[in-house]
Amino acid sequence: MPFGGGEERQLALLLCDMREFTPFVERHPAHDVIHIINRFFTAVGEAILLNDGLICQYVGDEITGPFGVETASAERCCLAGVRAGLGMLAALDRLNIDLRAEFNTELRIGVGPHFGSVLVGRVGHPSWEEFAVVVAEAWRGFIDSILHLMSHGAVG
Repeated sequence: MPFGGGEERQLALLLCDMREFTPFVERHPAHDVIHIINRFFTAVGEAILLNDGLICQYVGDEITGPFGVETASAERCCLAGVRAGLGMLAALDRLNIDLRAEFNTELRIGVGPHFGSVLVGRVGHPSWEEFAVVVAEAWRGFIDSILHLMSHGAVG
């Protein structure tokens, strides 16, 4: 897709973020925070990739993965998103075993699914552009509510 071009698509979108991240950052040295967040992104990112999704965005402690960007049926991309979400929960359980042993801490996450119309395209500055998925603001509030309700793990 060329820079500045975009289109509306029907696809599944999965968002995952850490819970209680600010207190977590305040309790740990910077090098530990970066090390742990990279392990977190690796663990939950694998669940996206293993289910034919794309990792399209990191914002702070949040990762976003769309499913069905290429060409997939609505049912197929929704199932892939659900499988990825379940994979994220399992990955967090495994990661928390290591984090308890190494750092005496655990992470909690929220996983929020969405299916519907989104805008996809390449955005940014001409010297630094990236693929983006834009969800209508009304849906974003709904997704954030789902993330809150679907928190998983232990307080870190």
